[in-house]
Amino acid sequence: ATAGEIPQLRTDARAAAAGEAVRKTAQEQEARFWAQARLVANAGGLLWFAITVPFLVAFASNAAGLPVGVVVADGLFLALMAFDLYLDDDAMIVDFASVAPLGLLAHACRLDRSVCASLRTLQLIMLRRGSERVDAVLKFLAEEKRIRCLGAAGAGAAARLLIVFCLAIHWVACLWYGLARIQKRSWVDAYRRRGVLAYDMKTGSDGDGWRFWYRASLTWAFSTITSFGDGGADATNPLERAFQIFV
Repeated sequence: ATAGEIPQLRTDARAAAAGEAVRKTAQEQEARFWAQARLVANAGGLLWFAITVPFLVAFASNAAGLPVGVVVADGLFLALMAFDLYLDDDAMIVDFASVAPLGLLAHACRLDRSVCASLRTLQLIMLRRGSERVDAVLKFLAEEKRIRCLGAAGAGAAARLLIVFCLAIHWVACLWYGLARIQKRSWVDAYRRRGVLAYDMKTGSDGDGWRFWYRASLTWAFSTITSFGDGGADATNPLERAFQIFV
């Protein structure tokens, strides 16, 4: 190169280096975005199934198929989580089994809602990686969103404990109501007679709304787990008393 061409070559080299840096930054930002999207999809899906699976099993009506909102959310989360497992080199066969859409297939066949809800229990296998997901979310919030308190020592254990406590109350509440549904006479009959009818409580537009009975079951679960009492939903037979002692 001649003396007059050297400055131009230097300028071109700087421009090429700057362009390469921009492309590299864009690639890093894109990779970070997809990593965050996968994290949100996994954490959201895990929480969704941990909440809705026991609830639908306990409170499922006799209608055919699943509610529309459940079908849409299940399809979205299962697709995203299956794609994430495909990209995960450490995924096991049991992890792929956890995203099998048996509940959606049963819905497509118009089976009873109770059957569809029962088949969705397969998704609970994904809870085996729950602690890993919680730690990943806390790390993301602490490093990316600059929420410093979540990066403190013991924050992960405290968050896991809080999540387990809330889910335990929800699961016990669903089991308490589900236990009543498989019996001819249960705490629901006594609660309806002593509380609902005696105090003219509002149980829903259909006279037996799931919202009322979920609140009653949730109150019983919280009161029993925290040893505050039974929330007025007294056990009425040996099976219910055994479950109450176990809780």
